[in-house]
Amino acid sequence: SVVLASPESKLFPEADDKVDLAMVKVLDELRIQIYLNCPFKRANRQCYLDNEWKSIEKVFWCYRAPATSFMEKNFSASLDEKKRIIVNPFFQIEGFTNIFAVGDVTSLQEVHN
Repeated sequence: SVVLASPESKLFPEADDKVDLAMVKVLDELRIQIYLNCPFKRANRQCYLDNEWKSIEKVFWCYRAPATSFMEKNFSASLDEKKRIIVNPFFQIEGFTNIFAVGDVTSLQEVHN
């Protein structure tokens, strides 16, 4: 099963409520479980779901650029001087094999053809 967990109180904080609810509805139709206000423990690779800490096998962490205070607090060793997430060529966050980052939040240079 797919679980989408966010430390935010809304799934898409930058979107207005109508857009946020529409996106949540689409994810719900895809049978994706959504958890909001979900703390994450970096050291233990655990997330607080259903009133208990659960181990996570794979994490796809979604944030908008620039890195939020959450990233700075919990993943500071994985950020470069411009607060971008340091990843390897497989998009794994530096120091992790099961946490990935893609897009403009990463330190990878964009390739243009």
